[in-house]
Amino acid sequence: IEIYNDLLRARRLTVNDEMAEAELLLRGVIAADAGVVDAHQSLGNLLVEQLRYDEAIEAFKTALSMRPEDAALVLFLTSTQRKSGRLDEAEKVLLDFIGVLGPGGRRAVQDARLYISLGRIKQARRSYTEAATYFNEALRLNEDAPANNIMAAAHVGLGAVQLASNRLSL
Repeated sequence: IEIYNDLLRARRLTVNDEMAEAELLLRGVIAADAGVVDAHQSLGNLLVEQLRYDEAIEAFKTALSMRPEDAALVLFLTSTQRKSGRLDEAEKVLLDFIGVLGPGGRRAVQDARLYISLGRIKQARRSYTEAATYFNEALRLNEDAPANNIMAAAHVGLGAVQLASNRLSL
């Protein structure tokens, strides 16, 4: 219960921009029990807010090593890698997780957010055709869903790709 309370307190401190104190609490939780995935994830998020990407990446990698099937952790990690300019690393993590490059033909993960992230990586590289393929896959995976943030992100990504590749004009 004390660990849970410290996590809640750290989140509250982060919201109030008391980053140093929140970081101390989170590192204390990790020192007390290194197996608390949420502490590593929260620390990663706090470090991203401070633009301390290298440290955040390590925190997310640690969390992901404990919960390797967690798509949200993959997205936190790869978003941070992308922000820090590590596009190749982010792309590899995503493709491995999805199963495109996974060992033994692992069943592909069907999470549209992963494909949006891949589309953003390709967009950053100006590989617009590949970016559009990933954004379209995200839409395909969500075609029966009501309008939501995932679909909106995919449509925005497609529009940006079309503008950048001169296939759409305003």
